[in-house]
Amino acid sequence: MNEAIPGLKIVELDLYENGNPVSALITDFPKDLALDFFGEETATPVQTSRKRDANKQYISWGSNNRMPSEIIARANSSPYVAPSLKHLIDSTFSAGLKMVYVYYTYSNGKMERNQIDYEAAGEWINKKIKDLSSSGYQEANKDEIERLKKDFKTWEDTNNFLTKFQEDNNLALWLYEQASDSTYFWNWFSLLKLNIGEPNKEWDPKIVELSHLEAVYTRKGLADNYGRVNYCVYSRSFADDINNSEQAQQDYMQQTIIDALHPNRAAAHLREIVNKQKDFKVANRKLMYVLPMSIPTPGKFYYAFPSWWSIFKSRIYNYMLAMFMRRAMLMENSTMFKYIIHLDEEYVNYECNRRNATSDTDRQKVFNELIQSISSFIKDPKNNGKTMISMSTTINGQKVKWVEIETIESPMKGSDVKEDIAEIANVMLFAMGIHPQTVGAIPGKDKVASGTEARELNTLQQLYLFPMKLLLMTPLYVIKSFNRLDQHLYFDIPVHVLTTLDKNKQGVEEMKN
Repeated sequence: MNEAIPGLKIVELDLYENGNPVSALITDFPKDLALDFFGEETATPVQTSRKRDANKQYISWGSNNRMPSEIIARANSSPYVAPSLKHLIDSTFSAGLKMVYVYYTYSNGKMERNQIDYEAAGEWINKKIKDLSSSGYQEANKDEIERLKKDFKTWEDTNNFLTKFQEDNNLALWLYEQASDSTYFWNWFSLLKLNIGEPNKEWDPKIVELSHLEAVYTRKGLADNYGRVNYCVYSRSFADDINNSEQAQQDYMQQTIIDALHPNRAAAHLREIVNKQKDFKVANRKLMYVLPMSIPTPGKFYYAFPSWWSIFKSRIYNYMLAMFMRRAMLMENSTMFKYIIHLDEEYVNYECNRRNATSDTDRQKVFNELIQSISSFIKDPKNNGKTMISMSTTINGQKVKWVEIETIESPMKGSDVKEDIAEIANVMLFAMGIHPQTVGAIPGKDKVASGTEARELNTLQQLYLFPMKLLLMTPLYVIKSFNRLDQHLYFDIPVHVLTTLDKNKQGVEEMKN
């Protein structure tokens, strides 16, 4: 018996086809199956050998503290959920991160926002300085020229930092990891690292590293009396299995406590922390900080509850699994027995006598040969349309057929679930906020989206994800503020929309957010 998927059991029957056991599918979902891994958020003591952390607790995620792993396992078991999540992740990530230089111009009685690629801003500033200096009104433009020169110096310093920062950090990977966890869990964790400074010098740290903590391995600490989460706990034990070696178990159970920044004022909070460490020895300075982010969810304080998880709560996911596994089982066993061959005992005796088969072994051989002969005739495609002749006899006044072949209808006949598949797919995609035609044709339907419909749906999909994109960029703005970078610097995940080839040779164009 296989119970890898709760509520679905595959039972081997005492029947065989070609030497292989025939299986049957049993669906037996308990009423609370969809709820068994959710559970309440409870505080659990942190396993640590450090005395100062002995009283710290983390908040379990789900009834068994394995909810992220449970969600991933279930999502990957569905032909609709996993690809749809990948679609949302790719739509959120879009064309990746873009850094722009934002400036304002006054035109026709109103201020207009303009932007150019940040790395090109230096050349643009220098051109403006050159134009103002050669206009014949250099004295009148003196203040503006001086301001532009300061802007250029600020741009130059920031651009140099960004160049080095991108060399030391894979921002594309970081963003994609953030998009993945935010899509699956509505909770994600960025890790920020400060430079350590030098001994006997005033510490003026900068954020120099930006990476990602996997949500499956990260838990929030118990909040203080003001409702603030001041630390998170990271451990492989929250998700992975271990082998039996002593060292592996020690590594497995290790739980690392990382100070957390308050999401609503992360840069200011980090400055307060750093100011308290100004006089610390270099070796005692804390450099690593986690920034826990989440989508606000009514009634959930620690961990957000994604709306698409309703497919588990509503049991639509269970229904989908049962439907597809049942269909697969039917297809597997649809040809289990296509025919039943009835051989009259008198006919078998007749053939045995005719062939002088007296021993049990010889009689069994005759029986097998008869079966094989009839079976071969039935299965040979060359015999399609031919007639098979069978003798009959009269016993006790009743006519008995020596050979009778009974055809068994396939269990797949009349079991077309095309409409059910379409309904399931549409419900699942609706729960995930995806129009079916953005990922292909509507399941169960022949119609596909036209070019215009595809463009509009793709644009709407990305616009719906815009609030998520803003939250994903929070750590970058923390870096901008804490490191005192150029105020003209803005981060963007542009919306790319499909267009006609006459407007753009690549068929896509960037839309201003």
